Amino acid sequence: MNCGAEADAIKELFRRCDINGDGLISKTELTGLLQRLSEDISSDDINEIIGLFDKNCDGMLQYSEFIDWVMNDGSKLAFAADLDMQQSTSCNIGGSGTFTLTVNKITKGGSQQVTMEVSPQESVADVIKKLEPELEADLRHHNEFDNLPKELSLLDVGISQPMEVDLQISCMKLKMDIVAQPAETAGSCGIGGAGSFILSVNKITRGGTEQVTIEVSPQDLVANVISRLEPNFQADLRHHAEFENLPQDLTLLDVGICQPMEVDLQISCMMKEA
Repeated sequence: MNCGAEADAIKELFRRCDINGDGLISKTELTGLLQRLSEDISSDDINEIIGLFDKNCDGMLQYSEFIDWVMNDGSKLAFAADLDMQQSTSCNIGGSGTFTLTVNKITKGGSQQVTMEVSPQESVADVIKKLEPELEADLRHHNEFDNLPKELSLLDVGISQPMEVDLQISCMKLKMDIVAQPAETAGSCGIGGAGSFILSVNKITRGGTEQVTIEVSPQDLVANVISRLEPNFQADLRHHAEFENLPQDLTLLDVGICQPMEVDLQISCMMKEA
């Protein structure tokens, strides 16, 4: 490869690796690139690479630092030169180009692992929609916190072979210009079916704590659940061991309570207004 072609190849590799277009390569973006190279890469390996070539110690690879990393390993340069061929063959994963993705569907209430057949050319948005058609969600590399851009393909974000990823579900309904489903058929956070479930409630006062159970529906208002639990005194519902009061004008589904779990009811000494 001549110098001009080599420089163009490195620029193209950097552009494809820089998923969010900020001119820097993050740990998540570097992980995606190395997974496209079919390398068995660990978080420690990524930290070591960044530590070796990150001259200004900002935890990212700038373009000049990225060049040093690529030129240090001939296989990365060869990959840069062959990028178009890699893309046309779906990262050399063989067969029809589809593969099985292991997905951890995560909500505040817990996690459920599912598998699905995908193609490297599918957009992140389409995969999310297939996994969770009703609620807002984001796809991430496993144990990472950066959301993958929904407008890019799986291939562009480094998902091109069987691997484990996380789907973070917000439990906020998608904004859609369609008639909402009846309450009895609406989904329950995409996990564990629909309908009612049992909530374990720690009723907390200055005098102590009492644990009770109550059957609720994801469509129940927080305010209504509080009234059923404590009809006389002012109270607030919270996620277990947290200090933030849940908005009483939202449904349980809206605040992430959509399957059996433990919550806290903080009861004050003030009587409710008649």
